[in-house]
This record gives sequence, C-alpha cells and structure tokens, in this order.
Amino acid sequence: MRTLQSVIDEIRNLHIIDSAAANCVTSIYSSVIRAFRDWDGFQIEPATSDTSSVFGLAQFLSTLALLVVVFNVSDFRYRYRLHVTRYDVRRIAILTASTIACILLLTEFWFQNALPLPHFLNHYGNIKIILAAFFLGLVIYIVSVCFLRPAQLRRANAVQFFNATTRFIHQGDKDRLQAIAEDLGFTMDDIFRLAAQVSSHRNPSKLSIDQACAHDLLLSLADRRFCDLIVERDPAFAIRCFMLAAEYPDAPFAQFSRNVGEEFIVNTGSAFYQEESGYSSGYFGYAKPITSAVFGSYELVEHCARKSVSPLDLHYLVINTLDAIQMEGFKRASLAFFKAYLEKNPYQTHSYAFARLLGSLKSCANEVYKINSLAGASWKSPEYARFEAVADFLKEAVTLLGKSGIKARSLRPSKEKYHDVYDALAHAILSLISQAGTVDVSSSLCWNVQHNIAWDVLFSFRDGYTYSVIRFKVRRLIYDEIIRHSGNFRGARYLGFCLHVLGLTPGDRRHLFDRNEYALRVCVIKWTKKNYKTLLAEHPKVAQACLHGSVTYDPEKHQLVKTFNNETRKEVAREALVLDR
Repeated sequence: MRTLQSVIDEIRNLHIIDSAAANCVTSIYSSVIRAFRDWDGFQIEPATSDTSSVFGLAQFLSTLALLVVVFNVSDFRYRYRLHVTRYDVRRIAILTASTIACILLLTEFWFQNALPLPHFLNHYGNIKIILAAFFLGLVIYIVSVCFLRPAQLRRANAVQFFNATTRFIHQGDKDRLQAIAEDLGFTMDDIFRLAAQVSSHRNPSKLSIDQACAHDLLLSLADRRFCDLIVERDPAFAIRCFMLAAEYPDAPFAQFSRNVGEEFIVNTGSAFYQEESGYSSGYFGYAKPITSAVFGSYELVEHCARKSVSPLDLHYLVINTLDAIQMEGFKRASLAFFKAYLEKNPYQTHSYAFARLLGSLKSCANEVYKINSLAGASWKSPEYARFEAVADFLKEAVTLLGKSGIKARSLRPSKEKYHDVYDALAHAILSLISQAGTVDVSSSLCWNVQHNIAWDVLFSFRDGYTYSVIRFKVRRLIYDEIIRHSGNFRGARYLGFCLHVLGLTPGDRRHLFDRNEYALRVCVIKWTKKNYKTLLAEHPKVAQACLHGSVTYDPEKHQLVKTFNNETRKEVAREALVLDR
C-alpha cells in the first residue's frame, strides 16, 4: 500500500509543489500519526461494568411505550401533520428506536461480559448519554412537527401532502375532516396561489409538482361531505376560501363554491341563518360575513357561473325539497347577489349567474299546482312557501332596480329574455303568473295565490319609473301569450288568470286602483267576448280551463259569471260578461 510520503515524493518530482511545502506536509502527517499511535484511547482493554441508571434499556422501552400510547390517543390533527411531511416520520422513528434498542442491548451484553474494546469506548454512561441524546432529538423533532408546525404545502412535500389529504377526505370521517379543515387554513394561500398558476401556464407538461398537486387538491376539497362539514363546523374556512378565490380567479373553485353555497342555504342551522338581521343576531346580523363573501360578490359568483356552476346554483333535486325557512334563506342570498349585480353591472351586460338564478327561482315555483289537491291548510305546504318566496324576491328585486337608477334599453318587451334586467324581470314575473294560473280551485286559496301574491308583485299602489316600465312589459307579454296560444292550455292559464284577477267589467280608468291594469283588462275582456264561443266549439277543454276560481260559464245566457265571496252581505255579489253569439 502506498504511503503518503511516496505520494509526496512523486508530486515533488513532477514539480507541482516545492520542497519546502512537501517537507511541511510530511512533518504534519508524521505528527498526527504519532499522536494517534501514542493515544491510549486506542488501547484494547476489558469492558468495565457500570451501575449507573442513565437511560437504560428498561427506561427506554417504558418511555417508548408511553410515547406510542400518547401518540395513538392524541388528536388526529397531529398524526395528520406527520403524514404530510416530506419524509416518512413514522418509518424514521421506528428505525431510530430500533437502532437505539439494539445498541443498548448490545452494549449491555458487552459490558456485562467484560469483552475487550478500545479505551475511548470503555464508558457505559457516556454511550447511554449519546443514545439518549439521539432519542431526545427524535422526540423533539416529532413534537415540533405535531404541535409547532402546521401543515404547509411545499414542493418538497407536495406529493405526500396531496396523497394524505385526499385519502382522509375520501374516507369522510367528520372529526378528521374538521381537523384537516382547521389545519388547511394555514396553507390555503399557498394552495390557491399555486393552483391559479396552472391555468395560466403556457406549457402544462412543464408544471411543477407543487402546482399540479395544489390544483388537484383544490378540486378534491369540493367533496360534498367536506363542504357540509365546513359549513356546519368551520364557516370561517369557507369565508377564507371565497376571499382567496376573489384574489386568485384562475383557481379551480367553481365546484367548491356551488357545494358550499348550496349547503349554507339547505342547512338551517348554519351560521348563514344567523345573519338575517342585526336585531335578532347582533354583530353577525349587521356584518353579514357569509352573505357578503359567499353570495354578495358579483365578480366571484359570475366568474364561477362562467366556469361551470356558482354558489347560487341549487341542484334540481334540492330545489323541490326546500321548505319555508330554506326558501327565505335562498331569497336573501339571491337578493344579496342581485344588489351586487346592479352595483357592479350598470351597463347590463349579460350575466350567466343572474340568468341561472332566475331559472332556479322559476323551478322553485313550478310545483304550486300541487296545492289544488291539498285539503285544509294548503298555505302551510312547502309548495306554497316556495311560490310565495319567489314572488317576494321579484317584488324586492324591482324595488332594488328602482333605487339603482338604471334605465331600460327599450320600453317594448324584447324577444330576448335577458336583453336587459328589465326584460329579465318581466319574463320572470310572466313565468310566475303562468305558474299561478295552474291553481284553479274555486276557493279563497286561488284568489290568494293569483291576486294577493302573483299580481301584487307589480300591480299595487307602488309607483315610479321602474314599476311603470315593467308593468308595461308584463301587460304586453301576457296579452301576446293569450293571442299566440289561444287554442291550448298555455294560453288558457293566462286568460283564466286575467279573468279571475281583473274581473269581467272594464272599470274606471281614472280610479287609482284600476288605472295600472285598465289597459290589459279592457283588451282581455274584448278578446274573450269575441273568441270564447270559438273556444267552446273547437276546444271545449281549453275553454273550461279558462275558468279559474269563482268564474263560471252560464250556458243558458251564454255569459261568464264571477261570484264574489263576501260573508257580510245578504246577497252574494256577481258580475257577468255577455259573450258574442
């Protein structure tokens, strides 16, 4: 084997270093070798037994067992934090503990049998102190990860973070989901920032691992069980996510927003229902953090609607199950969005979210016809409550539109349903009247639905530019429907509604109560007087469907008769419309 001196001689011959440097290196090398040769630490001697009790095998095993028990019964969030670290802490802990136990066992055997070993290792206490230091370092590291370092998404642990989080979310355990939601709050800024970079990346194949994991992780948070959990137990997490979504609009947030928004409306025990008014709820009733963050941001809701779905998009199976309280919450959320829509969209550009909202409201009123077959307190039915809530929304929406100062693009109704906000509301009111026309029981219930709810949306004592424009549009739309669909049941709904609500006599145009509906009343009466005979001859079932409430047909006198329900009079009041023969 070549010595250092021979190597130095060759280097010197090659003139890489001079003779003085070579002599210096040789001198240092000789001194180090001589010191180690003369050090008594390398002298072999019998092992000396030690009776000290510092970190023996028994103490190590008992401490390890205690730590395992404490870890297993501790909060899940601490185990979750160990799962999302870069390295597998559990495997490291097992290997470290096993190594320490083996060294302690071997050391115990060696010293008990006084086997030979170098002098510098012949101190059992020092060996146990060194092993105790390693074990203490492992414990401190695990404790710091569990208690002092909340879960953070970084490039180094992106895969582990994604795998562990999605696995636990997919399991659906509520307590674990709550712990994950509370811990994710510390790193949601990073998740949204990284996820938003995916859609703007020009070359998807060159995405970094943390960007891809953040994108897919945000999609996995749309799990319905997770969304239900945060609505019920951690609404602050939802508010934080909606605020970050407004800051990072390119993040894949639409599905999460839809599920969370729907659950806030469906879950009447959620914090959203504590924001109804400051009088009943105090601070949260005034501040309305959920209402403003989830439903009151026009830009966010519209952006989600353009992507796929928004917080106001209720599933069609959910719509038909809403009760009175849930419909009141849905109405309040819808009005919050509509108010923001008027403030942020004064030029009335097309809004996907507003169009879908009106479609959902239309679906809410679609089953009001079921109260025809309900006996007793039909007004307590969920169908009645949904219909009434839709009417209240339209009434308050028209009031908000009037306060906004936005003018209509045209006084005439447009063929485009969403030509502007005036046309959109006019068509929504027309749809509400159509649904009211399906209620034709001859009782006060029919009058209450058709007149006191549907007709009262517009035709009441309220006045102003907005009401006059929408009234004009709705009158024209109703009359056009009657003419266009005169031979089918669709036209019969509108005709029967008008005959029942407006009456069979023209009335006085100068009368304050009649002037807003006078033009439509006169047109409907003239059309009915002229064409009802044709309906009887060619479409008898359609003609019968035109008779709503207390309106009946007298075949002997060939006239329509409306009977007024008034218990205070001796004789029942009636009015008649004589038809053309």
